[in-house]
Amino acid sequence: AVAGGTAAATPNTAHKPADDQAAQIAEIRTNYDAALKESEAKAGDPGLIGRLTGGKRAALTGVWSVSQTECAKERVILFENSGTGTVEWWRASDDKVGLLPWRTGRWELRDGTVIMSFNHRVEYDDFLGRLRDSAIDETVQFELKSVSGSELRLAATGGGISSEALFLGGAEKLFVRCGV
Repeated sequence: AVAGGTAAATPNTAHKPADDQAAQIAEIRTNYDAALKESEAKAGDPGLIGRLTGGKRAALTGVWSVSQTECAKERVILFENSGTGTVEWWRASDDKVGLLPWRTGRWELRDGTVIMSFNHRVEYDDFLGRLRDSAIDETVQFELKSVSGSELRLAATGGGISSEALFLGGAEKLFVRCGV
């Protein structure tokens, strides 16, 4: 299950003939592509009125990546789910499988800090030919440098080789809204 209520099957594709494995991968793609579309719909752009009335928290909701091109490989999706912030960090772990919910959980904005608490991950193990789906307990905090209708800039609060810097791939990262 993906955080925020989107569910997807996680069939085991280990030790299957090539045709069976191809069918399993197609099933994985179908299930997770549907879950991704559902999450993206929940994260729709709040629009100017939503950003003005909802402040920075509303401005943060959406689908983000480092560039429009990278939206095909990695997306950070922030949305509200029954009053709680939900985060889904999707990454392409394998070209055959496509985007998977690499990290999912909750997010909040507190005093200029974006806090993401991840409780679930899904990764494709190409060597074993199957999904790895597990519960996790990871929390990262990012300083919110700026957010607009089209750009989001986050900075690692831990500095150096902190888990935040590892998530961002550096001390600071500019994200753009996918599809804008």
